[in-house]
Amino acid sequence: MSKPFKAKLFVESVQTIYLPNGEKQGERVILRPVYSNDPQSENYSFSKFTPQGNVELTITNPELWGNVEGIFTLDFRPVESREPYVGNGYE
Repeated sequence: MSKPFKAKLFVESVQTIYLPNGEKQGERVILRPVYSNDPQSENYSFSKFTPQGNVELTITNPELWGNVEGIFTLDFRPVESREPYVGNGYE
């Protein structure tokens, strides 16, 4: 089983997604790992172990639109369940 870990990410961009009729459908949020080459910075240890990558989310909850900015931590923890989901190979 995979080991859990935590990543520290900053919001790189937020793009509005529209339906063909012009109605807002959601926001696409792209997060990237923080970086620092200063050993005294908390970001240094995060960037040492998760130096690259991105996370892309589409948010369709109107209550959250315009509210995703700044820096976040994201916990990656293995899930015991094998409940099917699209693209997991267990369909």
